[in-house]
Amino acid sequence: PSSTKFLIGSFPSLFGTEPGTQLQEWCLQRGWVLVWSLGLNQGGEEPNFWTAPYLPQEFRADQRLADPIVFQRTSAAANVTVPPDFAAGFRALWQEAVLARGSAAASNRSVSNSTWAGMWARLGEVLSPDLRLQPLRADACGDVERCIGSTPSGRCLCYQESPQEAFFV
Repeated sequence: PSSTKFLIGSFPSLFGTEPGTQLQEWCLQRGWVLVWSLGLNQGGEEPNFWTAPYLPQEFRADQRLADPIVFQRTSAAANVTVPPDFAAGFRALWQEAVLARGSAAASNRSVSNSTWAGMWARLGEVLSPDLRLQPLRADACGDVERCIGSTPSGRCLCYQESPQEAFFV
C-alpha cells in the first residue's frame, strides 16, 4: 500500500451511498484497508479541528470498523478469516442505510443521528472483533510502518510486504 495505510469513511455521510461504493472500489484498486467511523455523529454541520474541543460531551476516538468487503481483498487479511455471514451482515446493513436514506429523502428530511448510532451499533455486532480497530499508538505494534491499528484484544493488524500475506503481532 506504500504511503497510504488505510482510508476512513464517514459512516453517516457515505455508508449506503454511491460515493461510499466508489470509496470501496478505490480502496480495492489500491489494496488499501477501508475503515468506517461513526465520527462525532452530531448531525448538521460537523465540528472541525478548531470547534470540536469546545463540545460539552466526551467522544470515543477508538471506534473504527474495517469494511469486510474491502478488507478480505487486502494483504492485511491473510491471517484473518472473514466468515461469509460477516460480509452478508455488512451488506444487509448497507441496504438498510440505502432504504433509510431513501425514506428520509422522500420525506424531505435527513436520517437522524439516533438512526445512524443504532445502525453503527448493529454493524459492530455483526462484524468480527478482529475487524474493530483502535488507532495505532506509539509502541503498540512492532512495525508501525506496516501496521494499521490494533484490535480490542491488543493484537496489531498489519500489512505484509508481499500482497498475499498479513500478520497479527
